[in-house]
This record gives sequence, structure tokens and C-alpha cells, in this order.
Amino acid sequence: MSTVITFDRRVVAYLSASDCIYHFCEGHDATQHAAFGEAAHIAVTLRIHEESSYEGLDLIECEVRRRTFWLLFGGTII
Repeated sequence: MSTVITFDRRVVAYLSASDCIYHFCEGHDATQHAAFGEAAHIAVTLRIHEESSYEGLDLIECEVRRRTFWLLFGGTII
């Protein structure tokens, strides 16, 4: 049986991803890479890349995780 982490780290993941984009747009390369690494680490810990980890969560939580995943995924392509 797997445990799903459901506390404010989801917000931290989203904010870290947003912070990453901000620093990218401002041209702060080192800071942008550090923020992206932090956001990616939190995302993997929360298993937001696995839809099966959303079982038992409310719809809003599921959607926040999906959007955060795709935000980070898009960041790897840039």
C-alpha cells in the first residue's frame, strides 16, 4: 500500500515551478536551475507524474498536481 503525501508541499511545488519560470524570464540562469531542481524533486516526492497516486484526493488537488506536472514538463523542453 502506498502513502500519498497531501500537505502544503503541493503548494511549494507549484510555487517553486512558478519561481523557476520567473527567474528564467528575468535571465537569472543559476537561480532558475536551482528553483527547477527543487520543484522537480518535490514533484517526484509527491509522485505527481503518476495518476494512480491521485486516488482518494479531491478534484481540485488532482488538477493542481496535473497542472504543476505539465508546468514542470514544459520547463524541461525550454
